[in-house]
Amino acid sequence: MPPTVYERDDLRIECAGMTERGAPSERAAAEGPAPPGVTVVVPVLDEEAAVLATLDALERAVAGCGRPYEIIVVDDGSRDRTPDLLAAREGIRVLRHDHSRGYGAALKTGIRAARHPWIVVIDGDGTYPASAVPRRLDGCASFDVVVGARAGRNAHDSWPRALVKETFRVFAQSITGASIPDLNSGLRAFRRDVAERYFDLLPDGFSFTTTTTVAAIADGLAVRFTAIEYLPRIGRSKVRPIPDTLRIGRQVLRLGIRFAPLRTAAWVAGTCAVMFALSSAWHAATSGPTSADVGYLVAGGMALALGAYGEGRVRRRPLQIERPGT
Repeated sequence: MPPTVYERDDLRIECAGMTERGAPSERAAAEGPAPPGVTVVVPVLDEEAAVLATLDALERAVAGCGRPYEIIVVDDGSRDRTPDLLAAREGIRVLRHDHSRGYGAALKTGIRAARHPWIVVIDGDGTYPASAVPRRLDGCASFDVVVGARAGRNAHDSWPRALVKETFRVFAQSITGASIPDLNSGLRAFRRDVAERYFDLLPDGFSFTTTTTVAAIADGLAVRFTAIEYLPRIGRSKVRPIPDTLRIGRQVLRLGIRFAPLRTAAWVAGTCAVMFALSSAWHAATSGPTSADVGYLVAGGMALALGAYGEGRVRRRPLQIERPGT
């Protein structure tokens, strides 16, 4: 089972038998070598109301970590005053897309331009506290990915959105076999090479964070979740509920087929079984059994067969995980 750890100040849950291997900051101080540098990537799109305050708080937080750093702001085609505000802001690197290419595309642009081995991504809309960044970096010595799991009253969604997110989260947990407190948090730290190994999977939209979470855990990387307070958003949300939800669902299904084909097939077969039961009950009360009822069973059986075949290929695929110092 992949190693994942969920922590907060008053709660620690260990999953898959993974234990923390000492406080990274204390160990680094005892050993002497300077900690690796970090590139903070901030994607923005029409964030004139929040971007400067976010950058000010972020610079204060990262500067106190005692490691080399840079802040890259990727403007994904803003049409408000965001470009002008960024142009006048010193101490940052600004990369700009001519038109909006998507949240994931902005993050990939920033990661490709990064000069340091560790990456922190944080949204520029003020929803994630910059003060939470140092603790994410403290976990870098022992973990490959450190995710800020959102908590607090602002982290609660309306029931339709919460139902969809919980469905995706449960499905992702079934793929990975691990507990995932927050599937798509926008505050996380990870090694640059971890992101680069999944570039072929990483989409240009909002599924970027979901993909890195699932892929890293499914591949056996060490992933840590630490609770953070989720703050009110400044400005207008760029999420489009229906199309973005469909894209995330498609991406999660794609990840399931790649990393856990048999478990994914079991979900499909289970859905077919439910459809068979409902259809058979309806037709039994009306027109009688039809070939469509049998079709659901056939489809479920084919899904399981293909899942079993895919599982065999996944298990034969060599897994190579390289970490600094190994």
